[in-house]
Order: sequence, then structure tokens, then C-alpha cells
Amino acid sequence: MIVPEPSRRVRFIFTATSLDGKGVQLQEVHLFGVNAAGSPVVLDIIAAENPNGASAPGAEISEGPGQVIDGNVETPGSKWLDLNMATRGNSTLVLTLAEPAVVVSYEFYTANHARGRDPIEWTFWSENERGEWLLLDSRRINDPTPLDFSPYSFTELGFPVYSPPPTPPPPAPPPSPPSPPALPPSSPPPPSPPSLPPLPP
Repeated sequence: MIVPEPSRRVRFIFTATSLDGKGVQLQEVHLFGVNAAGSPVVLDIIAAENPNGASAPGAEISEGPGQVIDGNVETPGSKWLDLNMATRGNSTLVLTLAEPAVVVSYEFYTANHARGRDPIEWTFWSENERGEWLLLDSRRINDPTPLDFSPYSFTELGFPVYSPPPTPPPPAPPPSPPSPPALPPSSPPPPSPPSLPPLPP
């Protein structure tokens, strides 16, 4: 398994949808990492780009790439749409994180309207500090859930990419210092002298 480096930029390259010739769309994308304790966390995405993509005329913002990171997974009118997928045969979505992180999994949410635009084939890449893109995941699936505004995956954290090693347990406490040696038993006190008889008057 490839061990990814912490990265601020990742990208998805979509290469097939449920139906050809209709473009590609998503309601939302979530990326997951782990915190210092090894627990899963949702990573903060601050920017989304769709190089050479095109939304419907007049919908460059309402259906632009920024819609996949607005936190809205269930409201119509908040989706990303790239119509150029229909003619180019692929579409790229680049996401920028607030802080460099290792993405351990990701999740997509379906959008509404025009079924057939759901991506079913893609690759997932991470950019290292030298500007090189490293392939982390490649998938082709059957059609996602037929429901609008629904997650693709049936797991809590979406599609797995990387399983970090478990957090090592804390070191054992140092051994207790040895107990001091026991004191020898004390000697019994000497016997009291006998009482003297009283003097005569």
C-alpha cells in the first residue's frame, strides 16, 4: 500500500458517468483524516476548482465547483455540474485543504435532477510538496444509490484510501522503587529494680 504524504491539494479525475453525454454532477464531497488520537475527522476544504469545466450559462456560481464544499448535502440548487464532461470524456475536481493532511477516505453525495450524471469511474490523487501528483485510489462502481442527496458508500467514512497504523499504547509506568529494609526488632526495656523497703522512723 502506498503511504501518502500530508498534502494540501487533492484531485478527482472522473472518466465515466451513469449515462454518456450528460455531463457530471455531485452535491457534496467530504474528505476524512485522523487526529492525533487516531480518531476519524472531517477535513476542512477551503477551495474547489474544476479546470476546463463548464456549468450551464448563468449558473457558473450556483452550479460551480464551490458547491461541493458548502456543507449542503440535501438542498436543491447546491450542486456542482460540469457539462464539458459530455464532450471531453473526463472532468477534474481539485480540492484545497486548510491544512496539510493525509486523506484516509472520502465520500460523494448525489445531486438531484438529470439522473445519469452521477460519476461511476474515477481516480483520486494527492499532490506532494514537490508538486507531483500521486495516485492513491482508482474505482469503477455500479450506479450509485438511486436516491437524490444520498452518500455513495454504505460505510460511515466512505471509500477507504489509506489505513494509518494504530496509535501505539502509552509507555508503561516506571517500576516502583524498592521498599526500604525492615528495621531490626527493638530490644525489650531492662527490668525495673526491686522496690526498697521503707526506712524505719
